[in-house]
Amino acid sequence: MEPKDTAEYKKQVYWEGRFAVEEDYDWVAKWDHYSPHLLRLVRQDHRVLVLGCGNSELSRKLFECGVKKIVNVDFSESVIRRMRQRHPEMTWIVGDIRTLRESLIQELGIGSVEGAFDVVVEKATLDALIADSKSQWEPEEGSKRDMALVLGEVSAVLKDGSSRFVSITFQQPHFRKRFFLDSSTLVVDEVHTIEGKSLDAFIFIARKSS
Repeated sequence: MEPKDTAEYKKQVYWEGRFAVEEDYDWVAKWDHYSPHLLRLVRQDHRVLVLGCGNSELSRKLFECGVKKIVNVDFSESVIRRMRQRHPEMTWIVGDIRTLRESLIQELGIGSVEGAFDVVVEKATLDALIADSKSQWEPEEGSKRDMALVLGEVSAVLKDGSSRFVSITFQQPHFRKRFFLDSSTLVVDEVHTIEGKSLDAFIFIARKSS
């Protein structure tokens, strides 16, 4: 099921095919590994946005913890259709995170989503977004542009003040921080390591830049 070329991870057609046969899968880390950091940021009355939700258990686990206002976005129609059937208690939206506000407005039928969310979460979605870069030292121009678009969209939908963006990734901090610095729309406050058997993962916690 894994592609021969990692650039396939960026393509919608790959995910449509994968999600058509895959019931569930969690990238990067399991809930128990990152939930302590996430749950100290999320209150039950918060509105949470999950980017590139896929068929992960993340949203379900949050809901079971009492966080009821969860909006999930993925560009795969097949996985959103399946997750809507599996968990109708949450909101599931087909959309491109590079044009996040446009997708949310269209699907939610509201006039604006500026400052609409307390917490935005992604797990390996940004990794897939830059999967076509052959070198982490020199990312493709398209990858840099796409990352800047997404970080800008995230900043726009976050509330001012105590809102946070949580990014869970395999990408080493010195590579990922460069994208945040280039974007200048979000400021990284914390980086935590999830130790793995063969590969570590990282949790970035960022806020809107002032």
